[in-house]
Amino acid sequence: MPKEVIHSRYDGKTVTEMTEDGKSQQVTLVEPFLHVGWDREAEHVEIATRAGGDFKSDFDRPGLFVQMDRSGLNRLIRTLRKARDAAFGADA
Repeated sequence: MPKEVIHSRYDGKTVTEMTEDGKSQQVTLVEPFLHVGWDREAEHVEIATRAGGDFKSDFDRPGLFVQMDRSGLNRLIRTLRKARDAAFGADA
C-alpha cells in the first residue's frame, strides 16, 4: 500500500518550556501530521492523524483514522480546495 506523510512545519523543532516549578526545559515538538495510504485493489484511501505533544507523551495522544471511498474522497478534496481558497486566495 503506497503511503505519504504530511508533517507540520514545526515537527522536530526544539523549544524552551517552563516547568511547574518555574524551571526551564528543552522540549522537542511532535506536531500533528497526516498519514495517507491507498489500496487500488480494496478501492479505498486511508487517512490517519497523530496529535501533537512531546516525544514523551506522543503515544498517549489520540488520533483519527478514516477510510474513504472515491465519492467521499472527492468531497474532501472539494472542501479542502474551498478552505484553501478562503484562507489564501484562489489560484490563478
